[in-house]
Amino acid sequence: MKPEHSQLILDYLDGKLAEENIDRLNALLRDEPEARAFLRTQSCIETQLREMALSQSNKTSPAPRGYDARGLGMLAMAAALVICAGLIWYLFPRGVSPQRDIASIDGPVSIPMETGEPVAVLKSATNVRWQDAADGRPTGSPLTSGWLRIAEGTLQIEFLSGARLLVNGPAALRLDTENSAFLESGKASAYVPEPAQGFVLHSPNLQIKDLGTSFGLEISAGKAPEVHCFDGAVELFTAADQKEPLLLSGQKALQLQGENLLEVPVRPKDFPNGEELSHRAKIDTEQRMEEWTAVNRKLAADPQTVVLYTFDEENEWSRAVKNHASAAAMKSDATLVGAGWTGGRWKGKNGLEFRTRGDRLRFSVPGTFDLLSMSAWIRVDSLPNDYNSLLMPSHYQVGHLHWNIERGGEMRLTQFANPTNPTDPSQWNGPVSGKGFNGLDFGRWMQIVTTCNARSGEIIHYRDGEMVGNGRFANPLPIVMGEMEFGNWGADGKSQDNAWILSQIPSQRVRNFVGRLDHLVILSRILTPKEIAEMYRSGSP
Repeated sequence: MKPEHSQLILDYLDGKLAEENIDRLNALLRDEPEARAFLRTQSCIETQLREMALSQSNKTSPAPRGYDARGLGMLAMAAALVICAGLIWYLFPRGVSPQRDIASIDGPVSIPMETGEPVAVLKSATNVRWQDAADGRPTGSPLTSGWLRIAEGTLQIEFLSGARLLVNGPAALRLDTENSAFLESGKASAYVPEPAQGFVLHSPNLQIKDLGTSFGLEISAGKAPEVHCFDGAVELFTAADQKEPLLLSGQKALQLQGENLLEVPVRPKDFPNGEELSHRAKIDTEQRMEEWTAVNRKLAADPQTVVLYTFDEENEWSRAVKNHASAAAMKSDATLVGAGWTGGRWKGKNGLEFRTRGDRLRFSVPGTFDLLSMSAWIRVDSLPNDYNSLLMPSHYQVGHLHWNIERGGEMRLTQFANPTNPTDPSQWNGPVSGKGFNGLDFGRWMQIVTTCNARSGEIIHYRDGEMVGNGRFANPLPIVMGEMEFGNWGADGKSQDNAWILSQIPSQRVRNFVGRLDHLVILSRILTPKEIAEMYRSGSP
């Protein structure tokens, strides 16, 4: 990693990052796995140093406010690194995120979840039914090595090398590297541009190596495997001990019968092609957009819909966002500050982009609630802060909610419970967290929903239509909204009700969201799992 990149991260951890470098850091963390790994390591070191300093101060005298953890010296840093590595290895099994016990008003912060390295991206999944619904992948998902199994429909996969693979179901495909895969069953068409030359598609009896071409492979039950070269040329291997490959040129096809390859007519129409897929995908998108419009009409007419921002009717120059809820209170339209208009989930759909510390969507929701559901379609581009704001209040009353995404990717909800000592974490309800985001989720659209039952205290988090976490507030209170912001924290510490936030360390007072939003709805009732799944299905890009 370049020295200037590591310095950006160190400046951020020290609270010295200049505002003009925030976008640089966001882009770096979004695009560079090495930078994210460096941030994880340094965060762990910082935590252990802070704990060591606090422990030492308890034995002597209080540590001076604003001490520099790096000033503890190289010996302490080395010891902290050993402690950090040992604790992570011993206490936290693979796949579980350790907690960073950093003092905070609303709970500890987790470190980012480890993720595999992507080898491809799921460009589209047209009319796809997954063999196991739990294995389904949303469009736009980065794909790591492993199996993809579909019962029907067509997958369009773009490898990081630039090769494209269209696969018709039923099919079983294993992604191996950024330039190779294994087709166990199904029909696949490969389109390989020059930068990806050398792409290899394996199968149980054949290995195909591209020479800059397009080709098809069919592996079907009850039928001999076939290879069709549509353009250019490919090399074929039929056995592991085959020393010389067989060259198959364009507009020719071969069928493997036993150990022999026999020529058969080339049939490009039997295989998935981009033009047909694009046409089917367009029809599918139009159908789901109609369904999504119907969902919004139903939400708008629901007397328990408090806020419904669709962002679809505003002009590019407008700084106001209409609340489409028919039963909404007066003056409940939202105001944009800083955030800019951009594209949403679908071509032609509007959305908002949040990039800097000033960007936010401001609105007001009067009254108190016993039941509440909050749903948003968002695209997370990076998680640069300990807490990254979804919905936060500007001024405080007992019952206010904090809806955030932690640096580690967890969705979380807390509730302001005690105005006499709000800096004491034990005086807050929660946090209740749910599995949220990891590095493979950056840059793709996702639906998030959190429901809050103030009668029972039950909190449930959903992501992409499925529950990802739940828990209960110990002492649930009626929910208060009031003056709210999406994407930032408007409390400035200058008012009596929010002066306590100045006791937060600087890295936790900054909570701006970095990404996009193209739908936000708040209801004074609990959305059912079925409703949430349907909203995700019809709204998924």
